[in-house]
Amino acid sequence: MNKLILVDSDNTEIEVNKIDGLTIKWFGTNSVVRIHKTTNFRNCIFEIGSNNNISIGEKGFVNGLYLRMLASESQVKIGNKFIISSGEFILANKHKKQSIIIGDDCFFSSKIAFFTSDGHTIIDDIKGKILNSRNGTIVIGNHVWVGFGVCVLKNSTISDNSVIGAKSLINKAYQKSNVLIAGNPAKIIKKKINWSIQSPEEYEEQTKNKESLL
Repeated sequence: MNKLILVDSDNTEIEVNKIDGLTIKWFGTNSVVRIHKTTNFRNCIFEIGSNNNISIGEKGFVNGLYLRMLASESQVKIGNKFIISSGEFILANKHKKQSIIIGDDCFFSSKIAFFTSDGHTIIDDIKGKILNSRNGTIVIGNHVWVGFGVCVLKNSTISDNSVIGAKSLINKAYQKSNVLIAGNPAKIIKKKINWSIQSPEEYEEQTKNKESLL
């Protein structure tokens, strides 16, 4: 039996049939989706297979996300106070134990794509060996800005307070925090950075106001 659960501010859980702005298509059994009631959806579609878990925190906004989670025994976990502008998360069919873990206070721009596996097999034509692993995990830390058109592949990690430049390809783990990453494939192009969701003008004005109070 599948369950869609709304979580209240006091952690009370209520099983519901639908959530505004979110269409869920069940393709299996024994999956659970938990969503905090303060997170809002618009034009989102989730396709979910068997024995999967989805957990989405509070005060988020999700627009135009297509989540294809036909892998089994897998999870997607999103923290609190986040924005996803549009994109797709693909946890491919016929694979198990894949995951996408996203921290708090993240901002994802439009047309992002996360893939936890290759979906198909690459073979050494001489030795007949499989060259690409079947399963993968994607981990995004706290306060991460993912730019327009970014593609994140299996077994990738982005640490806290980092920025991924537009149309970058992420295909490995970046363990350092506070870095600007960009390129195809991406590399660290600047260290010791941080970011604000405010525009440069707003941030500069706010900084001036704080300084004037000192």
